[in-house]
Order: sequence, then C-alpha cells, then structure tokens
Amino acid sequence: GGRTDQAKKDLRELPIGSQVFSGVPFTILEPASNQGRSALVLNGQYKPYLLNKSAPIPVGRKAAAFIFLHGGAWAKGGETAATYEIIYEDGGRTNIPIRVGHEIADWWDPWECPDPNTKLAWTGHNPVATGKEVGLFMHRWENSRRDQTVKCIVLHSGSGQSLAGIVAITGVDAGISQVEWKGLSSLFRKNIASLAFKRPVSEWLPIKMPWK
Repeated sequence: GGRTDQAKKDLRELPIGSQVFSGVPFTILEPASNQGRSALVLNGQYKPYLLNKSAPIPVGRKAAAFIFLHGGAWAKGGETAATYEIIYEDGGRTNIPIRVGHEIADWWDPWECPDPNTKLAWTGHNPVATGKEVGLFMHRWENSRRDQTVKCIVLHSGSGQSLAGIVAITGVDAGISQVEWKGLSSLFRKNIASLAFKRPVSEWLPIKMPWK
C-alpha cells in the first residue's frame, strides 16, 4: 500500500537511482530489486505495526553534516515525528528531533517549512491527489563533532500520530571549506530551483539505507 501503507497514495513518480534534488545528490533505491522497498518508514499512531526503530545504518566516516531526504504522514504541527540518533566511534551520541513544521512536513500537499535548514526538495503527482502535489523534504543537520568518526545512524519513531518516511541520506565530507559551506547553505533557500553551487559527486558521502 505505498511507502506509508496508504493504498494508492504513494510517490510513484519519484525517480530512482542516482538523483540530484535542489543541488544535493541522493541515491534512491530500486524497489523492484529490494523486496518492494525503497524507503524506511517508522511507525505512528495510525500505523503502529511499522518499525519502531531502524537497524544501525553504517557510516564509518567523519562528516560535517548529514542531509536527510524524508517526508511525514499524518503530520501534526509541532509533534516529533522521529528522532535520528548519531552514534560516534568513541561512544558519544547525539539525537536529532524531527519536528513537524521544522525539520519535516507532510508529503501529501507539501508546504515549505520556515526552518533555514529544511527545504521542499522534490515534488510530483499522484492520481488520487487531484489538484495537489506530493513531495519530499531535505533537512541538513550540522555535526558539531566533525573531528570524530560517525559509526552509524539509528532512526527512531516518535510517540504520536505523525510518522516519518526516510528515503535517502547523504553526508557532507568533514573537509568542506568555509566557502563551500556557504554554498551548501544557499541550496536551502526557498523558491530557488537551480543554484551554481556544485561539489563533485565523489566528495559527497552516500549512506546505504537498511531494510529493517
């Protein structure tokens, strides 16, 4: 029933493979070769049987930031739809709250969040969504411990009605310059379709998503 188990309400127009949304490269997995899955969807009040948390997502690199491509469902304003846990090799941990209206919003009839690190990155159509769009958001989280190797990321569900579906994660190399960082920030400006900032694909860190 679609990525959030909502029958015909799905992201069927989302392109797969290596894609660039708002200047950021992401790898969208092919569902046909992955047991029909191309996203990791956490549970919520209306879908309690979905995942409570993900398996650890290996990173094994130092990173200046992570950019999450995701969308919410049954998204209630202000509610924490998920928590993304960053685990370092030295045992340290950092939790990223994913709040509706800040780091994420609903994928159905999406709207821009005012948060300067969140942007509506992709939009498409669905035959059920007459006169509306569907979409995904990208959220940038800056790592304050970029000198430490990130061991893995674990995605946890929230405790309310809102749920989060994570489609892809891309890391930003810890060696990014201040000039490049400013360029990266420009990608999150609202209502800008294309920008001049470009980094070679080899300098981004694609994160392989788990299946459970």
